[in-house]
Formats: sequence, C-alpha cells, structure tokens
Amino acid sequence: MDAELFYALWETALHENNYDTYKSNWLEPNNWGYPDEEYMHHISDVIETVWNVAHMSFRDIYLASGLSQAKLAKRLCMPLRTVENWCSGNRTPADYERLWVARLLGLIDNLDPLEE
Repeated sequence: MDAELFYALWETALHENNYDTYKSNWLEPNNWGYPDEEYMHHISDVIETVWNVAHMSFRDIYLASGLSQAKLAKRLCMPLRTVENWCSGNRTPADYERLWVARLLGLIDNLDPLEE
C-alpha cells in the first residue's frame, strides 16, 4: 500500500467515529481498482486495523505491547516520564506519534497484500 493511500485511510479513521460508515466508504471496489475477493478480504482487514489503531489511546497501545512502561520507554528511546505521562493521560501524544509507536510495536504491519 503506498504512503498516500495509507495516509488517507489514517486521516479518515481519525475523524470518523462510526466504524461501519468508515468501512463502507473505503470498501467501495472503485477505491481499489475492482480487485478479486481475496484482495478485498485483505483490504477489509487493513481497514479494520487502521481504524482500530486510530481509535486507541496511547495507554491502549502500551497495554497491547505487553511491555512495562520502563521497557517501552527504552524501546522507544524516550524518557520514562514521557511514557508515564502519555499512559496516564496527563499528556497526549500527537496522532502521528501514536501511529509511529503502533507501527514500531507491530500493531500495524503487513499492509500490502502483495507482500504476504
């Protein structure tokens, strides 16, 4: 999946609170060049993953990592205090920072069905 298309999926997910609306808008075959059923199944999975991660708090991402806050801070090469503040909600990371962490932790991967 090219970066421009991923960016459009991500930005739309951030601003659409209704998953069914988001999914139905993106599952239009015209968006994907009339692909086969297997490709569309993969695209459906990608759409769900992107929407889910876009609606995760940093704390949700941290909990999904299975790491302690100290280990997560080391893995991200950032101060423990930053991770603590983001997890507690005292501070909020930018959307791109949440995306960066989610991708680094493998919550969003294998987005290109041709790479499977």
